Amino acid sequence: MRSLPKTLVCLLLVLTSHLMAKEAPKDHVKLLTIGNSFANDATAYLPAMAKAGGKDLMLFRANIGGCTFERHARHMKAFELDPADPQGRPYRGSIIRSLADDVTAPKIATGGTEVDPKAKEAPKNLSLREALELEKWDYVTIQQVSNSSFQFETFEPYAGELIAYIRQHAPTAEIVIHQTWAYREDCPLYKDGFDQQKMFDGLIAAYGQLAAKYSLRMVPVGTAMQEARKLPRWTFTYPDPDFDYKEPMPGTLPLQSGSLNVGWTVKKALVPVEEPAPTGQPTPVGEPAPAGQPAAEGGTVVKAEPKKVEKLVASLDFKHANAEGRYLGASVFYGFLFGGKVSENTFVPPVVKPEDAAVLRSIADEVLSKTP
Repeated sequence: MRSLPKTLVCLLLVLTSHLMAKEAPKDHVKLLTIGNSFANDATAYLPAMAKAGGKDLMLFRANIGGCTFERHARHMKAFELDPADPQGRPYRGSIIRSLADDVTAPKIATGGTEVDPKAKEAPKNLSLREALELEKWDYVTIQQVSNSSFQFETFEPYAGELIAYIRQHAPTAEIVIHQTWAYREDCPLYKDGFDQQKMFDGLIAAYGQLAAKYSLRMVPVGTAMQEARKLPRWTFTYPDPDFDYKEPMPGTLPLQSGSLNVGWTVKKALVPVEEPAPTGQPTPVGEPAPAGQPAAEGGTVVKAEPKKVEKLVASLDFKHANAEGRYLGASVFYGFLFGGKVSENTFVPPVVKPEDAAVLRSIADEVLSKTP
């Protein structure tokens, strides 16, 4: 019986070990996200979930609210041109360790502002290069800003520049696409034939094209969100006929129990009130003073601040994930990074019902099982 050539045996061993590494559950992961508030949302509960699973997660978020591929690349180039340029050092935060004693369910404000426990302080005002070299990262995620996520023409050349830069300064890390999600059904941008399904189809195509071009894997958070929305529990309907969206009654909110997004909130706000200028007061800036009316001292006309009154104002956040959406995002990230069954994880944040959490974890498992 003839033996296989040594080179072929070595190749088979490498391929086999790669496949086993992909499937085998991991206990230690170092993750760097390069994104925006959507990356904050999707990883909000990840440290606490990792802790509950006995996993050692090291996480640093190089995220800037509303940041595009183009802006991340612009900051990157600014640092390389002049390391002292503040434009080249936009990243701030802390390295979070899941097994640190003070890691609990984090408090993350609407829009992804993080106030997570700080297990290891990172230098302030980091450049992307410094963030990449801060640790030996296992994974580095990238994403496009949500309002351009379905337009591949906005990805390049900036995504390619970032990918090349990551490969240069974190050569052992796997670059992974963080697939973002479509907006809620009541998004005012949905018009003229453009709706949630078309946004989702577009971002699937755009991220898929990027993945194919650079041979990258994907964390399918957007797909998991869309799958959840097919279930009656997460089917969002609007408008609520019993809610006054223009003049909300104190303490009232519209019905939005089927939402995975923040949605409507009602807050007190100071609203300007237009009033006619009283007779005898200085004339507003830019207008000549009529006869008999005084000008401001020194001949300079001072513009008076408009009067403001406190009112309840309803505002809509159709983009960002609420607690359930964040939990689903973290479940997908957890399963992707560590392997195994997400459904076996015991962490449930206090603001999420245990029965809802179980369904969301099972959705994450199902979506990940179908993702290459």
